Formats: sequence, C-alpha cells, structure tokens
Amino acid sequence: MGLRERLCLARLHLITDIRRDEGDWPEFVASVLDGGVDLIQVRDLVAPRRERLDALKVAIAMAAERDRGVVVGADAALAAVVSADYLHLGAADGPVADNRVGLPATSLVGRSVHSPAQVREALADGGVSYLFVGPVFAGADVREVPGLDLVRTAEAETPCWSSGALPWFAVGGITAARLDEVLDAGARRIAVSAAITRADDPGHAARHFSDRLRAAWDADPAADSYVRAVAGACRETTTPRS
Repeated sequence: MGLRERLCLARLHLITDIRRDEGDWPEFVASVLDGGVDLIQVRDLVAPRRERLDALKVAIAMAAERDRGVVVGADAALAAVVSADYLHLGAADGPVADNRVGLPATSLVGRSVHSPAQVREALADGGVSYLFVGPVFAGADVREVPGLDLVRTAEAETPCWSSGALPWFAVGGITAARLDEVLDAGARRIAVSAAITRADDPGHAARHFSDRLRAAWDADPAADSYVRAVAGACRETTTPRS
C-alpha cells in the first residue's frame, strides 16, 4: 500500500512514548498493531535520542511486516535520520518546508490545528498531508479546548468522504466512552494516546477502538465509494503508462 493510500484509509492513529518505564516496547508495538492501529506515532520528549532512534527502528520494522505506518512526532531531525514515511508537526513547529529538510521526497507531513483559522491555514499549505483536529475533550498544550465544534468545522472544510480532501483525525481526550460523540460530530478517524497506552491490555483497547471505527465506516453509505476512489487514485500513480 502506498503512503498516501495508507494515510487516507487509516482510521486509528496512536500517539505513544517509547515506554521506558514499562520496558515492553517490542511487545507493546506488536500488540497495538495487531489490535488494529493503522499509524503509530512515536513522540517522546524525555527519552535520550539514541533510545528514541532504536525504538523507531523497531517500530518501523514491525509496522512494515504488517503494512502499517510509523509517524515521527515533533522531531524533524530524527525523522530525517530514519528517512521517515510520516512526520507530525505541532501548530507552532514552523513551516513544513523547513521541517522537510533531509526527508525523502515521498514523506508525508501532518500538522495539529486548534482553531478554524488554523484549519484553513493548513488546508492552504500544499505541504500538509493530514491534520490533527482538537483537542476535542482535553489538551495540556492548548489554553482553550475547541471541542466538538472544531470537529464539525473540519468536516465542513475537508469532508471525510471527499477523495480530494485532506484526511484529518480528531484528537484530544478521546475515550471509548466518548467516541460516539466524536463520530456524531463527523469524525471518521481518531488519534488517541492514554486510552490505549494506559490500558491494562493495550492490544485489546486498540481492537475495541478499531472495531468501532470500522463499524462506523461500514455503516456509512459514502465510505465504499471513498475507498474505491482512493484505491483507484493509488493505481493511477503507481501503474506505468504505455
């Protein structure tokens, strides 16, 4: 599966540190990927760079075996070292072009947005490949929580089922108990952290989210034509022309 196709068809994006305290990184990665995580973002602002690099290499190898994706979070330099497929930037991390230095031309870059203005600004930036929209329910890095209204704005500005639109993930304090609220607001992709990373059984928690998101896609009449359009676009870009 191509990088853009994988991104467009992703439903569940996990954000995690490298679990230094738990000491179970390979087992954790395997369990959440097998549980249905489509993209796993490695974002650790505490661990030494060498440990983050080693953890990324493990995750990349395990994700490749399962045709899943690994995202480097908040560290453009480290993303360049591993030739990352995906890099995620915060709203204040500077222009995409500056953060792409050293990345492969095929790498895709996502950005967090916290307001309608930031949504529109990111959509106008040709270097942005996907959005994190939120925080929906909680967020330590944002003074105000834009909530479900921002989810509705994102759906109006870049509809989930438009094959030419930018994919986006609702993020911020999303739990299994509150997932329906997010889906009702128009989201069809979510990014989570604690709801999986702090679960007694992360793989089971991932499977629960994945199953509910898959059910939401299956129940939406527009999803099938969207998936077909994405697959068709991928074939157009990968099939040699005579």
